[in-house]
Amino acid sequence: MAGSSSFAFLLLCSVFIFPNSVQTQPTNFIFNGFNGSESKLTRKGSTIVRPSGALKLTNSSKNIIGHAFFSEPIQIQNKSSFSFSTSFVFAILTPKSGRGGHGLAFTLSPSKEFPGAEPGHYMGIFNETNDGLNSNHIVAVEFDTVNGFNRDSDEEGNHVGININSMESNVTEPAAYHNQTKEDMKLESGDPIHAWVEYDGKLLNVTIAPLKSEKKPSKPLISFAVDLAPIVDETMYVGFSAATGEKSSSHFILGWSFSTNGPAAELNVSQLPVAPPQGNDGSSSYDPQVIGLIVALSFVTVLLLGILVYFICYRRKKGKSEDLEDWELDCPHRFRYKDLHVATKGFKESEIIGVGGFGAVYKGVLPTTGTEVAVKKINRNSIQGLREFAAEIESLGRLRHKNLVNLQGWSPELNISMLPPAPGGDSSSSKSMKPPIIALISALAAVTALLLVSLISQTLYRRLREYENLEVWELDCPHRFKYNDLYKATKGFKDSELIGVGGFGKVYKGVLPGTGAEVAVKRIARNSVQGMREFAAEIESLGRLRHKNLINLQGWCKRKNDLLLVYDYIPNGSLDTLLFKRRNNLIIWT
Repeated sequence: MAGSSSFAFLLLCSVFIFPNSVQTQPTNFIFNGFNGSESKLTRKGSTIVRPSGALKLTNSSKNIIGHAFFSEPIQIQNKSSFSFSTSFVFAILTPKSGRGGHGLAFTLSPSKEFPGAEPGHYMGIFNETNDGLNSNHIVAVEFDTVNGFNRDSDEEGNHVGININSMESNVTEPAAYHNQTKEDMKLESGDPIHAWVEYDGKLLNVTIAPLKSEKKPSKPLISFAVDLAPIVDETMYVGFSAATGEKSSSHFILGWSFSTNGPAAELNVSQLPVAPPQGNDGSSSYDPQVIGLIVALSFVTVLLLGILVYFICYRRKKGKSEDLEDWELDCPHRFRYKDLHVATKGFKESEIIGVGGFGAVYKGVLPTTGTEVAVKKINRNSIQGLREFAAEIESLGRLRHKNLVNLQGWSPELNISMLPPAPGGDSSSSKSMKPPIIALISALAAVTALLLVSLISQTLYRRLREYENLEVWELDCPHRFKYNDLYKATKGFKDSELIGVGGFGKVYKGVLPGTGAEVAVKRIARNSVQGMREFAAEIESLGRLRHKNLINLQGWCKRKNDLLLVYDYIPNGSLDTLLFKRRNNLIIWT
């Protein structure tokens, strides 16, 4: 026991008397794609991880911000050393037409939160109030595609810069890399770009090159002499911030490695996800497999419909010219109309050899045998109909006598315009498809269409649910309300239901459709300075408070850009109305 106490005393002495003997372990990590990185990265704003593993900071929406930071703080400097190295691959995709904006930045920050940060030129890091303050303790390496910060107008930009506590760069260079000679690069090309940011305590080096380059350029694009020790805190967060403005681009991080002890580990290029093609930022909620299945089913549906139409047209045509009626079975040879048309030279008047009450007779030569024949064509306005036509065939077809002209055959097309229904028969059977074939094709088409509708419905549902996915901070928060319920509760956020106006938005009285409970719904104004971070902070703090003198936060809702907080409804008005005897129905919510 005494030995253990002596050991503990010596250990404590070594910690407090000789603090330098306890060394901080270096931080090293690597992401070859970001699938499975949820617990290691803190994502904010528009940032998502695509199914391919690409980290997507922003999409093609205007004026949005995306953040992705390593979840744990990193001891970036200590008394013995101050250095770090990072390597990452990014891609910037512009819209299908026109140029995009604004850019992304690798960022060292004392916090993962950026209250009041603005999009556009501020890249989700600073705002007009805090830009340039030494108290920021932020270092950023920007990859910017729009020039015009603190200017009257914007213009196309394509540069790399180092920013300290401000978006006004301390040093900047047009995007390029050294490959024997200096070669220009376009950040918005959509092609993956490999970047290295390295600091050795004296120089901050920034190097970029196309990912397809075999090795890192020997000469950095920027080499900036700076002492970061008084600028950054001992413990910092590292990550990325990106933003769009009135013009937008999609910003992707495909891989990332970081080290506080020597060069960052090399990324495995073969394991990195592939960025979407230029003009297609991958924002569609349709996965490639779903798209392929929808295309395949659509093709099958069109093919089946085409077969159906073909069979209907073919059988109709065949029914008009080739299908046999009951009375035709015992009759002479049936000629094709085409052969008789050729034999008589298109029933040319020069081939007429006789005219009778029922029609004209033409001389013809059969094309297949060369036999001369006489072809009687019934007039369209003749009183001889199908019955007389059939009777003539049946009677003359059986007669064979040396003093009678033989009937060699017939063709229904010679009197097709006057064909009535056959005696005792239904001619519709010859002009349509058989019921089993129609049923089969119809069933296949119906099943295919049903699958197609189901897939589209499921995909649209998933797209709607994108706005309902839980962030990490949401897991321990109060009840989450459906937007439709709050919309109905407040009668569509009608002005007549308005009970208060504050700096962050408006408050409406509502009656929940499911329970009939009265609530107060605070709707954050879209142009409010309260952003997602303040919204989350309010939920986390007020959601845990329960006191008789405080209004309870029942829950919240987030849908697209709508941020809603649901409180208990207090019907007796504002406290200041009672204190100062004001007669005002509006409660001032702040």
